[in-house]
Amino acid sequence: MKLDQTPEKENTALQVSAKKRENSPASSNNGGSILELLNPLKSVNINSDLHSFYNFRESKESIEALLKAQSNLVFYVLHQNFMCDELHREFFKNMVGRFYDLPQRFWDYYRGLDYRSSTNHTTMLGLVLLENKNFYDKLLKFDNSILKKSFKRIKSEEAAVGIKYLNALCLEEYWGGEYLRLYSAYFVPCNKKKITDRDISDKRAWPAISFDDNFEFGRFNTSSCKVKRKTEALEENYWYKISLNELDKMDNFPVTIQAFLLFLGVYASIGLERKQEIVNVIKKRANVLNLPFDDNWIPDWDLEDEKMIRSLSQTFPWSKEYIYENEDLLNLDILGLNMTVPWDMDLVKFFVRRGYGGRMSENKAVFDKVFKPLLTDEILDMLFRLEYETY
Repeated sequence: MKLDQTPEKENTALQVSAKKRENSPASSNNGGSILELLNPLKSVNINSDLHSFYNFRESKESIEALLKAQSNLVFYVLHQNFMCDELHREFFKNMVGRFYDLPQRFWDYYRGLDYRSSTNHTTMLGLVLLENKNFYDKLLKFDNSILKKSFKRIKSEEAAVGIKYLNALCLEEYWGGEYLRLYSAYFVPCNKKKITDRDISDKRAWPAISFDDNFEFGRFNTSSCKVKRKTEALEENYWYKISLNELDKMDNFPVTIQAFLLFLGVYASIGLERKQEIVNVIKKRANVLNLPFDDNWIPDWDLEDEKMIRSLSQTFPWSKEYIYENEDLLNLDILGLNMTVPWDMDLVKFFVRRGYGGRMSENKAVFDKVFKPLLTDEILDMLFRLEYETY
């Protein structure tokens, strides 16, 4: 199956080629069915004749024993899959630090890249915990424990330092919404390793304060053709979603036809194989609105453009078999941020092994679909104490 040739109704159960199967992750038998396996009541014989406190206590103890066994099984599965090498360990730790509500006893496992101080803005930079909305919500409830905490720095052996703000840029991208300047400011995301003196501000005034790539932004605002980051100019939304019918009836049609013809999100949404249809609709709308149209504006995508467009699609019926089979047609760096992919443990490991764990650890959909149902403080405590060193 090719992404550029997708019929309206198609069976996505694809036969993976032998060559691709060699490079694809082996089934762990604990991926899609793991939640069913971990149902704590699955093997409990609940007696309807619970007529005494003794019987109730006996059933309670049985359930508690099963819950303990379930916790041990989750620990084993996570340990076997994500503590196997440094790439997997780094991915797991960064993802948990961004999205899990980590108790204070875990904070010593994290450190920041460097520290910036100015008259009004002082904070740790490159600290993944500052991209975690759970801490922001606690601050709103007057729990300022994280502000009282001092963190070590990667780039310096000097004394640990405190923080002042959470990362508003990342909070908005990962979680959506607006964030009070009292607790947040705009500065470089944790995934940026180079920090300059201008990389922290209370507003988005400097182009240096940004994600590394434009496609990292806008995933939560798929209905807008262009998106704006505070005081920056409007930019193309790479994750834009629209149908051909909606394009034909678009009320707020852009007046800059030449730029609109280049918007990757339009082609990602409707499909590369329908490029000529997309161009024809835009040309028709330009004529109706008496706007200029030049055939020289029609884009001629190269191979890398096509890979990018495919990987941006949030309307394609993704399957992990398709991704394994068509890896050469995709940009895995971008696909790692795609929230509509059917993420499971095997697919996550496939991306980590390919070297895209850092990018994928910024995808909240990966956390929600794969890890959120499994993680508890106790399980994380076992994993962290066993596999990570405190700073």
